[in-house]
Amino acid sequence: MSRGVHSPVGAAGPLDRLRRHRHGPLVEALADEPSFLVKPAFGCLSCYVHGRLVLVLADRRPPWQGLLVPTRHEHQAALRAEIPALVAHPVLAKWLYVRESAAEFEEVAARLVALACADDPRLGVEPTPRRRSAHGRNRRDAPARRGRPARPTAPSARGAVTKRRRPSSSS
Repeated sequence: MSRGVHSPVGAAGPLDRLRRHRHGPLVEALADEPSFLVKPAFGCLSCYVHGRLVLVLADRRPPWQGLLVPTRHEHQAALRAEIPALVAHPVLAKWLYVRESAAEFEEVAARLVALACADDPRLGVEPTPRRRSAHGRNRRDAPARRGRPARPTAPSARGAVTKRRRPSSSS
């Protein structure tokens, strides 16, 4: 499962998810890249190539309907000059966006896929490493828990564990 495109028999894997997504066929050429990885994120599909997040397929309501192009701020002007349909995303201004309703949406998607396959340094951002949890290990490493753990009893000032007694109901 190193590429993120294989799945157990009968399970819906990431590549199946890409094929079922409305914009999946537009970027399916990315799946031929050996480093390709697709992950669900926030109701969208994130596409990684060469270790970078290069495209996010959004199929929700505007402004989450189209292709989001993660890029560093210093590369935005050059990409927008080359592909005028790219605009700053209205919510995530640090990324560019092409609306599904744009007349040249499919052509822009094809151009972005070509740039991603060519490992264009202007396209994509490095994923941030996972932060350590308060317990000193990643969430992935934590054992699966069922239910809530028992709440520890706080020690009293004398160091002994005390329990609160229920008031007796003597009538």
